[in-house]
Amino acid sequence: MKILKSELVTKLFFYVIYKTNLWVQKIKIKFAWRQKMKKVILLFIVFVGISFGGQDTYNYFVTNFNSSTTRAKPVLIQNITKYNNSCGPTSLLFINNWVAGGIPPAFINDVQSAKSGLNSLYSYIGQSYNTTTTLDQLKDIAKNKWSWNWVIRMPSTNTVSQNVENLINSLNNDKPALIVLKPTFSGNPVGNYSHIVVVYAYHKYPGSAINNRGNDDIYFFDPYYGEIHNFKVSQIGIAVELTNFAYLQVAP
Repeated sequence: MKILKSELVTKLFFYVIYKTNLWVQKIKIKFAWRQKMKKVILLFIVFVGISFGGQDTYNYFVTNFNSSTTRAKPVLIQNITKYNNSCGPTSLLFINNWVAGGIPPAFINDVQSAKSGLNSLYSYIGQSYNTTTTLDQLKDIAKNKWSWNWVIRMPSTNTVSQNVENLINSLNNDKPALIVLKPTFSGNPVGNYSHIVVVYAYHKYPGSAINNRGNDDIYFFDPYYGEIHNFKVSQIGIAVELTNFAYLQVAP
């Protein structure tokens, strides 16, 4: 059957219209899908920003210190050794364990080895086992017995704000710090006793600035129970038993 030229042109015209309409519909669908995906991505970014950016804007911490305590806690924490007055030497050994890196030190082989490690520190300072120590005695051990280089007591003549800035710098350069918690501080894990702990991390919050860091958090490792705790910079006066936050930096 023959088809007239005019009929062919007419059919071709409607065919083109049909295909064009399908193409337009596909574009609309793709555009709508893309718009929805953009909204989903935007919501995800907002969620992540709220969940993480709003809390820990900047983190300063001693690399791998927290994870390094895992292998030592079963034998070294005071609650296991029963050296209830040895928070200072125990804190030092936890730092020493971190310094050892991938090679576990002999003093974490078992509980008796841990006690022997503690006793050697007491012997060095000429003091009876399981007795209280000061930051100056711990400084003597780290600096002179172990020959560590970065053992520095922050000046008590500094302001609290100046020593907080020093702490941020210490932690940012992988140098732990020792502080003494007040017995009256509600966040003291042992309660009613002065307690030496290891500061290993600092969380800086939005709006934080020099002389205005009150809302920032200082994180410490408790050598008695082996747990992590924190307090606000604004709580230093009620939490820390050191004039103007004169902490002890301890690193090799």
